[in-house]
Amino acid sequence: MVTRVLLLSNRKISESLIRGEDFYVRELMDILAKRGCHITEAYVEDDRLFHIDKHIVSMAKNKYDVIHLHQMRLLTHAPLFKKFGSKVFAHVYYIWHAVTGPTNNLARFVSYFLSQRHVDKFVVTSPAMVREMKSIGVSPHKLFVLEPYYHCSSCHLENNIKEMDKRIDLCDEIIRLLYIGPYVSFRIPLSEILAAMRKLDRRYRIQLTIVSFGLPIELVNRTIDVSKNVSIEFLNKILSNVEKCELYRRSHFFIFIPKSNVAMCPPLTVLEAVYHGVVPLISQSVKKYLAIPDVNVVNSANSLAEKIGDVRRMLTEGTYSSEGLVNSFTKFYDFQLFASKIDELYQLFM
Repeated sequence: MVTRVLLLSNRKISESLIRGEDFYVRELMDILAKRGCHITEAYVEDDRLFHIDKHIVSMAKNKYDVIHLHQMRLLTHAPLFKKFGSKVFAHVYYIWHAVTGPTNNLARFVSYFLSQRHVDKFVVTSPAMVREMKSIGVSPHKLFVLEPYYHCSSCHLENNIKEMDKRIDLCDEIIRLLYIGPYVSFRIPLSEILAAMRKLDRRYRIQLTIVSFGLPIELVNRTIDVSKNVSIEFLNKILSNVEKCELYRRSHFFIFIPKSNVAMCPPLTVLEAVYHGVVPLISQSVKKYLAIPDVNVVNSANSLAEKIGDVRRMLTEGTYSSEGLVNSFTKFYDFQLFASKIDELYQLFM
C-alpha cells in the first residue's frame, strides 16, 4: 500500500534551495519518494495561517497518511489533520523557534505545550534542540532527532577533505574569506569584522566575499576597497553547484560568527563549507549546538583577526589538523545514516 505524504509549508519551497531548511526537507522528500511514498506539496499563505478555510479542510479530507509541517506557524492546523486520521510531524529547524516567538516566550510555550497532543513527533535537526524543546514543556516522547544530510553532486568529499590541511600556500599573501547567507547585521556583523581585519599583519591582503540574495542595490555585484589591504566582493546571485564549488575552492576560511544562533541548527552553510574543504570559523553561539574543535571557534568578531592569524600560522607550519573537525562532521555526509533515521521515524507509526 502506497503511503500518501503531504508537505505543508507557508510558502513555495524554492527550487534553488537557498534556505538550509528547504535543502533539508527536499532531501527528506526525495528519500521518501524513492521509498515508494506519494508526495504532495502544498502551501498556505501567511494571511490564512490562523484560520481554517475550505482549502485547508479540503486538504485534510484527502486523508493523507503523514503530514509534514514545514513551519511551526502551521501548528494551528494540526488538530484538523489529526481529526481526519493523519500522522502529524512538525519540523523545528531553529533554536529560536523553540525559545522565542512573535510575541514572547510565554506565547511560544503555550503554543508548543498545547499543540503537542495533536502532533505525533516534533522533528528536530540537532540533539541540542531536545533540551530546548523540553525546557518549554514538550514531552521527550514527542521529540525525534533527524540531523541534516549534505552532499554536492559537482565534487567529491574525500578529495576536498584531503585539501583542507593544505588550504593556504606558504607564498600566498592573500587571505580569502567567504560568507554565504542573508546580508543582515545579526548574521554577519560587517563593521566589527572590518575593524578586526585592520589588525592583521599589513603584509597580507584580505579579500572577503559575501554571497547573498537581495543585497542593497548599491552593493549588487560590486567590489569595494575598504582600505589598502582589505576589499569586499559582493555577489548578488544564487550559485549553481559548479559556481559554489569554485568559490569554495579558492577560499581559505568560511566565517559564520553571529552573536546568537540565527540559522538552521546546525547551519547548513557550515556543513557545506567543511564538505568543500574550507576551514570554518564560527562563533561560540554556534558551537553550543555543533561539535567543533576550539581552534575553529571565534570568541567575538573583534578577535577574528587574531584567530585567522593563529590558524593561518598553523596551516603554513603544518601543525593544523582537520581530523577532529572531519570526525565530528562525518555523520552529516552519510546518506545511509540519514535514510535509516527516516525509516526509523516512519516505522514508529506505520
